Amino acid sequence: MKKYGTLALAFITCGSVFADVFNAEAWHNITVQPAGPRQGANGIRFWNIEGSNNGSFSSYGVAEFRASDFGSIANPNSITGANLYVREASAAFTLAGIAKIYITEDTATNLNQSVDFPTVGLPKSPLIFDSGVSALPTGLGNQLAPLNEVSTYSYVNSFNGFMYRIPLSLDAHTKSYLASQINAGKPIRIVVAPDEATLAMTLTGFDHQTGSPLAPTVSPMLQLTTGNEEHNTVGQVKLVNNDGTPYSAYNRQAVTVTIKYTDPDTGPVEEFHENIPVNPQGIYSFARTTNEPINEIKVKTSTFLAKVVANVDLSLGAIPYVTLSLNGDIDGDNVVTIFDYVALSNSFDLFEGNANFDPNADLDADGAVTIFDYLILSENFDKFGEDFTF
Repeated sequence: MKKYGTLALAFITCGSVFADVFNAEAWHNITVQPAGPRQGANGIRFWNIEGSNNGSFSSYGVAEFRASDFGSIANPNSITGANLYVREASAAFTLAGIAKIYITEDTATNLNQSVDFPTVGLPKSPLIFDSGVSALPTGLGNQLAPLNEVSTYSYVNSFNGFMYRIPLSLDAHTKSYLASQINAGKPIRIVVAPDEATLAMTLTGFDHQTGSPLAPTVSPMLQLTTGNEEHNTVGQVKLVNNDGTPYSAYNRQAVTVTIKYTDPDTGPVEEFHENIPVNPQGIYSFARTTNEPINEIKVKTSTFLAKVVANVDLSLGAIPYVTLSLNGDIDGDNVVTIFDYVALSNSFDLFEGNANFDPNADLDADGAVTIFDYLILSENFDKFGEDFTF
């Protein structure tokens, strides 16, 4: 066993060495039932895939992703893989089963949930769950063709809010199609349909809310990768102000993830992934250097103190949802001390764009370092972020 100081630890600092990862959340989704798209708020709040045993609630789901939401993919022709991330929305009728997942090349069929929504001037979508024998079990029939099958997914319902990572198998044609859509700035559509009559797959939709502004992110989310996508991992962090309201300036924060696992040859290892950008919903992703089982995982942002989650299984490629609420760690050492006061004082009364302005000192992210930033720091003074137990 290799020794590092007095502890049997190896430390690995990682970037996205295996892949570039591009994430986009669906801007719209519908649940398509025998009568057409499910109506009302729940029609977009939830995304249900239910087999024909569910009668009038039988359904498949369609989600659309804008090319621009993936950000800048330097070479779309180098797309090597894709993952679909969805969140559990458990219901009394939820049942495990098999689902088929497709990338459809039909981006012309109207997906309006109702007249003029979300696209003004269009009627309700003509799509239906086709209960005819020839159309079952998916309910698709000849709709949304051509369909490129990318997964046969065995759904086993977990706890409410759990994020599922579904690897998508892309053949050469589908990779070429995705590249052409991205290059042309055109949308990508995912279809999830039942492959068993008993399936009742209940997921959150793009407009999902649970009554709390701090609820986990909406879903579905499509991830495209270039390079070796084998160990891609996605997570989400929610940031909360001292008064319990959501912190919204995620562009001011970067995530550091520290993964602790045991290497069979060298013993305990800490694997660092630093300065990971986050999107406005707090979603971030990175590529791991190994697929070893995880003991613990620590999540921290630029100025918020860390939390540790134990007994993490990253085999599904997703990190548990973490809420951070202690702001004020300007120097990034995972404790709020006099050194953070000094750092804040050095930027006091400065505005964004001024020389010597430290964005980490602007704790409330209002573009200036003021007494309100002192109040945030004071409230959390002498507090420590969580750390691993050795």
